[in-house]
Amino acid sequence: MKLAPLCGRLASSAAILLLLFCGPLLQPRAAAAAGFSILNADLPGSGLNDPTVLASVAGSNAITLGEQRLDALRYAAGLWEETLANEVEIVLRIRFVELGGTLYGAVLGSAASMTVHRDFEGAPLPATYYPVALANNLAGRDLNAGIPEVWITLNASVDSDAVLGERSWYYGHDGAVPCSPRGCDIDLVSVALHEIAHGLGFTTLFDYRSGEKFDSRLRCPDMGLCLLAEDCAHGDCLARGYDDRYLLQLIEAGTGKALSTMASAERASVLVSDGGLAWSGDELARASVLLNSGVDINGNVHMHDPPLLAPGSSVTHFSPVLSPDQFMEPGYTGPLHDTGLPGGLAAYLLADLGWPLRAVSSCGDADGSGQIGIADALTVLRSALGLPDSCPLSSCDVNGDQELSVLDALLILSLVVGNPVSFDCGAG
Repeated sequence: MKLAPLCGRLASSAAILLLLFCGPLLQPRAAAAAGFSILNADLPGSGLNDPTVLASVAGSNAITLGEQRLDALRYAAGLWEETLANEVEIVLRIRFVELGGTLYGAVLGSAASMTVHRDFEGAPLPATYYPVALANNLAGRDLNAGIPEVWITLNASVDSDAVLGERSWYYGHDGAVPCSPRGCDIDLVSVALHEIAHGLGFTTLFDYRSGEKFDSRLRCPDMGLCLLAEDCAHGDCLARGYDDRYLLQLIEAGTGKALSTMASAERASVLVSDGGLAWSGDELARASVLLNSGVDINGNVHMHDPPLLAPGSSVTHFSPVLSPDQFMEPGYTGPLHDTGLPGGLAAYLLADLGWPLRAVSSCGDADGSGQIGIADALTVLRSALGLPDSCPLSSCDVNGDQELSVLDALLILSLVVGNPVSFDCGAG
């Protein structure tokens, strides 16, 4: 993730760096535990353990730099936990590293699914690779023997004046980033939501330059790790390419042709077609009604495909043309904490991959469907007119005046057609 392009990769050869390890890094844990947990991977006195004393920030009573960073990360993980109905614990291995940058741009972070799996018990599709967090949830057990599911690296250099000037990380939980004439601080919660999404499956495995599908072999010379996956120790399957779950949803805009069915060279050409790459999935299509740009009449949402291939940005992000802004665009779009709607369409893309979403009634979601649409506006309108329809203030009083009116219905409808509308059901 960059202040210019966000980075969903740790290496230029894959959308995220996926390491296939031979043995566990942690003790195996019970698969029955659900939720997210954070493994602090920093050394004493640095990163998440930095003892520098700071004034407290919104949402956290922590008074050291390291503790404030941890609290913001826990808050972001909690937002995803409230959104996804995961049944197997997801461990996020996180560290802050001095990645450097300039006064005008910097890599904010990167993420990795630590392992990938195919043909496991419970896999919906054969011969298809899944990131381990999703694979665990589908299998109902821990498939990677205690290894953390997601590896996240964040740029500690952002807190120095040499990188982005006066702009620094903001560790509060309210998104109220401080601003100056030279720009606003960078909201860590929003960046963490972005990187966690990559680790959960917002990424693909095929080679962008050649278009070749993932062949169970990873080459990681910079890290000294070149290990073989599955049963390929003797090289008997290395020439065979496999689909990955993300790839199966990518299509060529206009023709609707699936990238997974294309020859390698054709697939690679779509990635630099500047508007020709789209996502086809029922869940995201239903949620895309809230977009006023970046989606076609069939609900196919445009993905990032600049004419010059941008490793770390191309393919594994929504197109910057989407409006309202999304936290899964290739560039930082400001503080966005919605893992649902309207800034969090990523949740619905993950649902297309197989992640179950929690059915939580939120402000504006009058019918409790988990999505905000015309049906919600009609439900509120019926209640406002005294017709028999159940509509609690906690979901339907979107203007926060403690009563239901036609205005609440109109505000929901305004959001549905793409206008930037803020809801406040706090009074309910």
